[in-house]
Amino acid sequence: DWDDTLFPTTELLDRWQLPSRPQGPDDLPPERVRQLEEWQCALRNYVEQACALSNHVVIITNSRRPWVSDCIDRFVPSLRSLMERPHNAPKVVYAEECLRGSASHRSQCCNLRPVMHRTLDMENMTNEERRAELTLAKYKAMKEEATAFYSQYPGQSWKNILSIGDMRYERDAVQELTFRRISPTKENVRTKAIMLPTSPTLSEITLRLRFSTLMLPAYIAYDEDFDIDLSNPAEEDPLVTLGKALNMPDLCNLPFSRHAWGCEPRPDPDAQAEVSQALADVAVVVNDVLYG
Repeated sequence: DWDDTLFPTTELLDRWQLPSRPQGPDDLPPERVRQLEEWQCALRNYVEQACALSNHVVIITNSRRPWVSDCIDRFVPSLRSLMERPHNAPKVVYAEECLRGSASHRSQCCNLRPVMHRTLDMENMTNEERRAELTLAKYKAMKEEATAFYSQYPGQSWKNILSIGDMRYERDAVQELTFRRISPTKENVRTKAIMLPTSPTLSEITLRLRFSTLMLPAYIAYDEDFDIDLSNPAEEDPLVTLGKALNMPDLCNLPFSRHAWGCEPRPDPDAQAEVSQALADVAVVVNDVLYG
């Protein structure tokens, strides 16, 4: 997912009231410039790690083309070279385009930015209809990408599909994807979904990306299905939830800031040494699980 998973849509456009298209210099205070730079670095490291670990990384968004490209040009131009490199670049898929030609196509008519800013026809849908439409779009996009990737030779089996997003659309779509699949004999596809808290602040999404960069190898290597809901961290400590789901008990008690999931204040900017040490502790736990 893109909006509020990789890109801080709510923070930059709604809270900071920045225009989605440049209208001259933003004239941001130094503290906000620093926060943006930290997020830009965390995002690039995360995407690079994902591409290093997977042969097919896809950003599936319910917004309309060219929203992701516009965001990159406007807020993180340093990511452009990675997105356009000739080999092993992440692919961007606009899910609503996958609905064209199908019976369900109402969202084509919308004047889209990100999902949260859709108007016109979307306003005439009930919440249930809207959710079904957006889930269907994600499902169709995931199906097209998974089918294409796992068709490199006759009889290729599906193996490992990981979905990360801040809405139920992604989680429900990936579950439906493998549930509906008629699998060949002995296929063992691992279906993995992580649902994150929505509307993160910039500091939350940055810390979350830094944490997730370290955790990606564990997510990918886990040899079973998982369905991890971190969207309501008040219900359970996110590290406890992750530790239980991934059989990583040492993760549960790490002194890593739960600010990444919005349930603790932002770490003091002067306490970066503590944050770095906490991330190093996460790396050690992951390394122990993977390599003993």
